[in-house]
Amino acid sequence: MARKYGICGNVSEKSGATLFGIPEGTSARACADMAGVTDVTAVALLMKRDKFEGKVGQTCVIEFLDDEDKSKLVLFGLGNKEGASLKTWKKCLAAAYKAVLKEKESVVRVGLPLTEWDLNESDLQKIAQSVTQLAGRIDYRFDRHKTVSRHEYRGIDELLVLQPETMRSSVFSKLIKPYVDKGDYLARAVNAVRDMVNEPASHMSAATVVREAEMVIKAAENPALTMRCYGKQQLIDMNMGAFLGVNKGSTTEPVLIQVDYNPRNAKKGVHLFLVGKTVIFDTGGHNMKLSGNMDKMKIDMAGGAAMLHTMYVIARLGLPVRVTALLPATDNMIGPDAMMPGDVLTSMCGKKIEITNTDAEGRLCLIDAITHAIAQGATHIVDMATLTGAMIMACGHTAAGIFGNDNEFINTLIDASKVAGEQLHHFPLEEFEEMRPAHKSEISDLVNSAGGGGGHIKAAFFISEFVGNTKWVHLDIAGVAYSPKPTEFDPKGATGFGVTTLVELAEAMST
Repeated sequence: MARKYGICGNVSEKSGATLFGIPEGTSARACADMAGVTDVTAVALLMKRDKFEGKVGQTCVIEFLDDEDKSKLVLFGLGNKEGASLKTWKKCLAAAYKAVLKEKESVVRVGLPLTEWDLNESDLQKIAQSVTQLAGRIDYRFDRHKTVSRHEYRGIDELLVLQPETMRSSVFSKLIKPYVDKGDYLARAVNAVRDMVNEPASHMSAATVVREAEMVIKAAENPALTMRCYGKQQLIDMNMGAFLGVNKGSTTEPVLIQVDYNPRNAKKGVHLFLVGKTVIFDTGGHNMKLSGNMDKMKIDMAGGAAMLHTMYVIARLGLPVRVTALLPATDNMIGPDAMMPGDVLTSMCGKKIEITNTDAEGRLCLIDAITHAIAQGATHIVDMATLTGAMIMACGHTAAGIFGNDNEFINTLIDASKVAGEQLHHFPLEEFEEMRPAHKSEISDLVNSAGGGGGHIKAAFFISEFVGNTKWVHLDIAGVAYSPKPTEFDPKGATGFGVTTLVELAEAMST
């Protein structure tokens, strides 16, 4: 949804909800003073009603019921001062936002914990960013295919960060607004990814992704962001036999979407490529998936969707680094012309691949896109894909797997994920060298699926055969692209995982 956001200097508004963080053990009088409420007795009674003690996750709603003032105060617990951290703040604020949504308030003002916590400038900026970013994350729903009343409550549509009385407006705005903006860009991007991934295949195709990319270019409002598309004949001319092989069973044509961000002030000698698996729907082909999981296979485009909307944020922030996203978009269907187990495909780089499993299709799309990236001068490549069920077996729905060929680049990305709050688990390929030969074929150069255990690691080794000496990282997001149940911050469904990490990576590489 289009949400207004910004900074305001007071809490005198007579509607909406104002949120204040309260440390554990704060008295009713102190809470009243902090919130500017004169009736201490009423505050004490409401705190007792809600059993509010300022602990993490607790909230207390104070309602003004006179004709003129219809606003509400939402006190939310910050816990002990010793436990102050960005992670704790997010948990506290998430509880407050959920209370606001339960109250069906559309206008929300948030006070930052300037006096409650000892914050340096960097901490304050990260907390300000989380105000807008977390609002989008909590206040998300995918209901476009439901028939609902147009008068139904639609969530938070105006979000304001309160300016403290102790800080001049110009100073506070300069310090905080860029991070409020960044949080908003990230929220919009993550939710756009969620929308794409949650969308059923009946309403999604490679052509739909092209239109989405065109909307991203327009929304970014940055002339440095451009795009081009390679259609089927161009892909044939480029010898992308692996990618085209996946599309053989489809009734719709494949497209390789390329989104380029090339600002004039881009850092010299760095060209980051983001390659995202964009399989619109994956039946598994002739090695068909089990029916119990088939309906979720609309999520197989999560990597590409995340790469696309990462470009939106990078362009809106105007980062001084060259970045290109590649989205090889197709579906993997069953049909009279579909690739068969035992077929041999020729990849763009010339290596021949024996198809031992038509359900190991994502890596076939990725390797031709990676070859295309290298041909365009990529210095660093990150590929991201919902690639293997083995990844879910290894890390569940908690962490994505990270693999690569350059430890410095891997560590940079892990550091970015920590800033983003997205968990990665490193599988050092050098510790699994005995698995590398698993993809040898008796009739061609490689098989596309080696079978046996450690499928997530073997898949990474397969992709590594196509990256040469280019610095490369592979992210397997099979377990984290979709949440099978609601979590602390997310509803059930697509998560938008990876966007925030990749934006933080681009920022780190721009300095």
